[in-house]
Amino acid sequence: MSVSADGPVAWNEPTLVISLDLELAWGSFDHDYGPELLAMARWTHDHGAPALLEQLTRNGLSATWAVVGAAMLDRLPEPGRLEPFSIPGGRDWFSFVPPGATEQTAPEWFAASFVRKLAEATPKQEVGFHGFSHVILGDPRLTARRARQELEMCAELARKLSLESPSFVFPRNNVGHLDALRAAGMGSYRGPDALPFRLRRRSLRSAWSVAADVLGLRPVLVRPRIEAGLVNIPGSLMVRYAAGWRKYIPDASRLRRLRAGLKLIRQRGGILHVWFHPENLFFERPRLERVLADFHAEAGDLAASSKIRVLTMGQIAREALTKAPARAER
Repeated sequence: MSVSADGPVAWNEPTLVISLDLELAWGSFDHDYGPELLAMARWTHDHGAPALLEQLTRNGLSATWAVVGAAMLDRLPEPGRLEPFSIPGGRDWFSFVPPGATEQTAPEWFAASFVRKLAEATPKQEVGFHGFSHVILGDPRLTARRARQELEMCAELARKLSLESPSFVFPRNNVGHLDALRAAGMGSYRGPDALPFRLRRRSLRSAWSVAADVLGLRPVLVRPRIEAGLVNIPGSLMVRYAAGWRKYIPDASRLRRLRAGLKLIRQRGGILHVWFHPENLFFERPRLERVLADFHAEAGDLAASSKIRVLTMGQIAREALTKAPARAER
């Protein structure tokens, strides 16, 4: 018997993949809980995420929606399913969710109705996972047992929703517990963003990323990598939110980077992997919504004229496994 060999997979077709980290309040409550977070999450539930879905479908684009598993529900599961875990300072991870909350009373935490809209959308959208409760899987405080339970809860939801080998985005892009991810039946994940050159220090990586955004430099194209059955699809660029110092990034620079990426895949082939958080459209709105509307319209036109392909992470993973050379399984 043979399986796909580990290593990078050649990818010559001009391909765009869009992944969205849909978090609601789960994404930031552990370090920035307060009225603004709840307002942002509620706005995302009511307007931000539906508006993005409308943009994508209007332009004929499919995307990977990496949704926090708990946010796929109408309410929290019965207590005791997960080993206790706390934020720094000692407060329990789930204690921020109002007791007895449902999507109707706390849409900043739950979005079961929107996940149903994703499943019914045309063209087809991929529903993937962003953890179950957004615990940071690369956090050294997290036990292997809790990590496994988080991923098993995602697997349980995947079975309930008939999601086969779903894609996964690590909370805060902090990769960890890949064996448990594989055991939970996930098919692919988004690796850290690619850089045009090797930078070992995190501070230098961050500085380059900021400079690239401000100056509107072209992003790096990526290719998938097989890792013992999982497909790693690194990011090319994140569309940063417009708050704090980031609000000074010119919108023209943001759009220039996105357009440069589309031009680059047409010239060279490869994968442009664009990702962002729907929640981040809340700040300085409608700035980012307008930038993304222009980008999605241009990408849709290119896809409609067969100049680029637009695939989900899951579609890329399936193709990568067929493209990869085989090795004998022992």
